[in-house]
Amino acid sequence: MWLVELLQLDKWKSWSARRTIFRCWLAAWLCALAILIRPLEKTAGQAAFLPLIFIFIKPPSEPTPVFVTQSLFAGVVILATWAWCTLGMKFALLARNHAKDQAILQRLSITVLQHDPHATPAEIEAQLSAEIFKGAFLQLRSSVVWAFFFFLGTYALFLIRAYNVRLFFVMTFSLILLLIQATIAPLVPQFYAIQLSSIYLIPYSYYLAITLFCSIFVFPTSVASTTMEGLAASTRTALTVQALSPEKIRAMEKDEIAAAVEKHAAVRAGGVSLFDSMQFTVPWLGHEISVGKASGKDVKRLFYRTRAMSMKAGALTIFLKHAAYRKKHAVDEKIAPSDSSNISLSLDTLFEDLTNSTSEYFAAIIQGIQALHDFYERQSRWDAGVVSIFRSTNDVAGLQSSLDQIDEASRAEKRGLLSSGLNHKRDGETPPSYLHELYLAFLDRVVEDLRAALRLAMEIDGRKGRIWWPGAQKSYASSDEKENAENDAHGHGLLGALGGGEDVPSGEDNPDVIDGVAPTAPTSLELPAPAKPSNIIPSDTVDERPAENLGTRVYKIFAWFLRSESLFALKIAFLAVALACPAWITNNGTASFYYREKGLWVLVTAMTSKGMYSSDTTYGFLQRVIGCVLGGVIGMVMWYISAGNGRGNAYGLAAVFAVVLLFGIPYRIWSSNFLLAVTCTTTAALVVGYSWMDETIPVLGNPGVGYQIFWKRTLLVLIGLTAAFIADLLPKPKFGREELRRSYSVITLELGAVTAAILRRVTLAENDEPTAQATPNMIATELKVLAIYNKLRLSSMRIMLGRFEPSIRKKWSAAHYLSLQSTLFDISDSLAVLAVACEAMTPEENAVFNASSAMKLDQIHAMLNIFHAASSALATQRPLPHMLPSPYHVVSTKPNPSLDTELAVVLGPQSSHTLIIAEGTLIVLAKLSERLAQQCQVLFGTTFVIPV
Repeated sequence: MWLVELLQLDKWKSWSARRTIFRCWLAAWLCALAILIRPLEKTAGQAAFLPLIFIFIKPPSEPTPVFVTQSLFAGVVILATWAWCTLGMKFALLARNHAKDQAILQRLSITVLQHDPHATPAEIEAQLSAEIFKGAFLQLRSSVVWAFFFFLGTYALFLIRAYNVRLFFVMTFSLILLLIQATIAPLVPQFYAIQLSSIYLIPYSYYLAITLFCSIFVFPTSVASTTMEGLAASTRTALTVQALSPEKIRAMEKDEIAAAVEKHAAVRAGGVSLFDSMQFTVPWLGHEISVGKASGKDVKRLFYRTRAMSMKAGALTIFLKHAAYRKKHAVDEKIAPSDSSNISLSLDTLFEDLTNSTSEYFAAIIQGIQALHDFYERQSRWDAGVVSIFRSTNDVAGLQSSLDQIDEASRAEKRGLLSSGLNHKRDGETPPSYLHELYLAFLDRVVEDLRAALRLAMEIDGRKGRIWWPGAQKSYASSDEKENAENDAHGHGLLGALGGGEDVPSGEDNPDVIDGVAPTAPTSLELPAPAKPSNIIPSDTVDERPAENLGTRVYKIFAWFLRSESLFALKIAFLAVALACPAWITNNGTASFYYREKGLWVLVTAMTSKGMYSSDTTYGFLQRVIGCVLGGVIGMVMWYISAGNGRGNAYGLAAVFAVVLLFGIPYRIWSSNFLLAVTCTTTAALVVGYSWMDETIPVLGNPGVGYQIFWKRTLLVLIGLTAAFIADLLPKPKFGREELRRSYSVITLELGAVTAAILRRVTLAENDEPTAQATPNMIATELKVLAIYNKLRLSSMRIMLGRFEPSIRKKWSAAHYLSLQSTLFDISDSLAVLAVACEAMTPEENAVFNASSAMKLDQIHAMLNIFHAASSALATQRPLPHMLPSPYHVVSTKPNPSLDTELAVVLGPQSSHTLIIAEGTLIVLAKLSERLAQQCQVLFGTTFVIPV
């Protein structure tokens, strides 16, 4: 049901999720009570509702060490902002004309006494306060000083957001303090006693005390247990592969296979997204206090092994797509290799063969994944750590049984054609079948990581629980070089992990950068010539460049200010000063209007809704409008249920908050739409908070109650969003379609670099170059492919947003970009398979592979040339050359030959399984590169011809 999915009600089924919900619910309810309890509200003043806003911006949903560290980091930034504002206040006061302030004060006092000769000092002060917020004491020099400090402060804060969008909450918290200071301080003369900092710092201290208390003392969680929960979810997702056994695929119709391909792609994307969110908390493992059987480093090893197992899904994706294609087009051929008779390779025969040879093996793998999932579930229980200290409970026997069954099923007599591993020789009667070998290789590679994970799980489960202290955690592990290489090849440091694993605005990814991948130069798309081994340049050769002169350094500094991150912060800073100017203008009533009509809401909305890229701003515009309307309606319902026609009831509001937060907290924490969830919940809190304070703390410019706040909030949000949208178009509009092209240009170039790196490894091995570091390099290559896959996954949002942008020169087709995205997905999956195959080659197979027709250098160079040309075309919007050398040479005389037909001609029946996979994947890559070039030309409306 859509409502269950929207409100994340299914999370209540999980005990660990219920712990998080209760912790965040209690924190949010206590923040609501901070408004309703009169002494606390009076102390906080006119911004007493801020704790309730803060709790929806950043609830204590992260693991305890992560949230505590985040809070400390946010506190440091807020204190730095406060110090900057204090410095600005000092310089602004020095710039003021104090004699003029005294003259205005005397004139106001005389006016009050003339109107009421018996006016008390309190009445005079009240009138003075009203005149201050009408702008009576504004001075140009003081406003200019504040504009300068406001500009620089905004620039610095938005650089934090630009470089780490997961620190969005740090920027927002500090920004609110800066806005309050910069818009109110210019109004206030030196003699007027007002503590501007307390308007913000006291409510923030309420929020900080409540959230830290709940995070530390109310069901505290460690990063280790949270990671175990994520691994349990990932293995639960992996179990869906049992619906894709050869026996079940064989019984599917062509439409059912196509649906299975789409479903598998969606499940796989969800799994990649899960690991992507977990990797931001993995660096914390080993640096926290945790209780249980597994140390933080053990959990980290389990994370890498489980992720490595999921990375092999690319082979299954290729298998399903080829099977769907052959089922749809009814490909059923007779192949006649040079030394065998005609043998049928129909799809039914293929699936029958796979069913007979892998049924027990497949069932053993599913049982192993289930056992691993059960282990993760046990270790992630909230009481598992403490209980394991006093009572030894385990299921080592179950894990061992699953491991034994996998070992038994992987033996040659149980699998018919294969034993474990990739390097096996076929009999002389069986023709090569790429899909057959690809599926078996997929199972073998999954088993390799599954075995390692099960062995580590057995070792952990057999221990007694203990307390693991930071810095003293040891991993009971073997010297697994591949695992250590993966550990070193990827990951975020603690500073990069400060944002935690919470979802952030989904469109906010830099089109010019792939997260975790260093930029590639076009020269990386080159192969060494095998005939001249002396000319081979190792990839790790140090490039000794001359020292930079002063001019070069100045140029680099200037170039840094022109980078996307800096330009984004500069745009926001100029926008902020422009929108704050009405609060600083004297003698025309704009300051009075600004504060009475809550112009600060426009400023906050405009600054926080401007994205780094145009598509982000467009996405934020839509989501914030929807969230503002929904949140306003919810806030009005909450207010009128508790207050009716009255002025509010503290007990009624407390009860309403207690009920509504039970649904609002899960929605806020786990909603896939971060912007919509934050805007909706904060708007509801704003409507209720201002409605309550309209009676309890009446101040100048209170917006009213209920619907009065709702329509004013909606109007001001629309004004702020419009300002952000206009600022996004200046000085030069940057459309999301352009960013999509740039993103695909970078991805295409990186795919070419990965292709060159894999084939370079094979070429270097053929030329007797040292290959001791080949395994770590291939692991890094697989991780690079995973990062590219994740980048492609994120680009789906940009394709969707491109539909809403106007077409200026010609009609823009989202279908063409979806087709290009699909091709890039297929290339990345094929490269992952090729990397695995090249890694498993023996020296003899390596020599045969280098001598094969698929590895002809002219064809490889043609393929890399297409990657480079396609990347350039996507970056510049210029067509490719009309004639390009083809990376694919048809080797069969039959029209549209199947891949197995080509392999039978090229390899023959005696080729090893590794060579079949490597040769077949290289042929697939050649065809995909041709398709890539054709699609790039279609995007720019020209005709493309590839000579055969």
